[in-house]
Amino acid sequence: NEYDISYLIEGGSSRPEGSETSLVLLKKSIISYSGLVLAPTDMVDEKQHALCVKQAFALLAKSSGSPDGLPSGFLAEVVKEIDPDSLPEAFAPIINAVSANPRSISLSNCMRPLMVLQNLTAVPALGAVLAKHPKFNPKSAKNGMELQMTMLLGPYLALTTNGKDPRFANAHQRSQAVSDTRMRIATLQTTVANTLFNMLKAGPQVQEIVLDWISNILRLNQERRKMQFDPVKVSSLGFFVNMGAVMVTLSMPFITSKKDRVRAVNAKFLFGHKGDRISYEMCTRLHTTQSELESLRKKVMSAVAKPKKSKENKTKPNANTTITTTAATTAATTSTSTTGTETKTKSSTGTGSQEGKSGTGTGLTSSSSSSSSSSSSSS
Repeated sequence: NEYDISYLIEGGSSRPEGSETSLVLLKKSIISYSGLVLAPTDMVDEKQHALCVKQAFALLAKSSGSPDGLPSGFLAEVVKEIDPDSLPEAFAPIINAVSANPRSISLSNCMRPLMVLQNLTAVPALGAVLAKHPKFNPKSAKNGMELQMTMLLGPYLALTTNGKDPRFANAHQRSQAVSDTRMRIATLQTTVANTLFNMLKAGPQVQEIVLDWISNILRLNQERRKMQFDPVKVSSLGFFVNMGAVMVTLSMPFITSKKDRVRAVNAKFLFGHKGDRISYEMCTRLHTTQSELESLRKKVMSAVAKPKKSKENKTKPNANTTITTTAATTAATTSTSTTGTETKTKSSTGTGSQEGKSGTGTGLTSSSSSSSSSSSSSS
């Protein structure tokens, strides 16, 4: 007496009684068991746990909802079965497997680990786990190249055209090689952008970590501003080409929007909670004294620490707002010296105005007075 399972194949037109309840219980059992084998417990030995991690990595490397991948929403259900305090320990082996062999990463094998990160961060709780992982934004790096080699996404962002491809030397195959390389790099950039986009939607704390990650990349690569820099101390050119493409991709929803979203941007994201994300130490001051610069820094920190109560502050920043802020942070951090120059110029203008009252105005004050006189005469 074989059990008839044709209803599973034919779309369930003749399901036996109680099958719905059985399938629901079966689904719950699979989800519970998946959470059990991933969570660190004594019920599963090390060999079985390693095998489960390997299988989970293979499933996460496929697109969610595809025939070979995890069903849509399955990972989120598994996360609910695991204690929130145990999530970092449960998914740390999977995240560590992404950067297990950084020197062996190439354009031909980089997509599977990146798809794992994209699928993981689709669950907000796991996006927070990735953001707090020690390898996501290592603080021990002393320069850009060291950061590129040690952080989780560094080896992937550093990938660029492989000049050793024999097809480039063949005139008949060169065009196809160029097309394949462009497609792979574009897919890499899109996948990294999707991963960061998922993290930006995981909550304010994760947003701050992502912004600190961008700030840390730019801060440790200040050597690149020089005309002759040491290539050993800065991230590679391919790294910054991919990083720039990722930031542009994150900014596209704001750039292409027909609505005015400028008012929705929270400019205080540029400074961070401590007010030290933008540094004025490396800039050349035109007129501002050290005490005035210190006073400006304290004002910025106090403004960030004690935001004004308003309706705009009470509204939660949406994903597009965070994308805009992230892109703005990149631009602001890159042009630190420009920002400092503008600050000093404003201070110089204010000083010149005060001196102008005593008859010793600067050239800027004189030009302002002359423009006012010309305006009066024209009137």
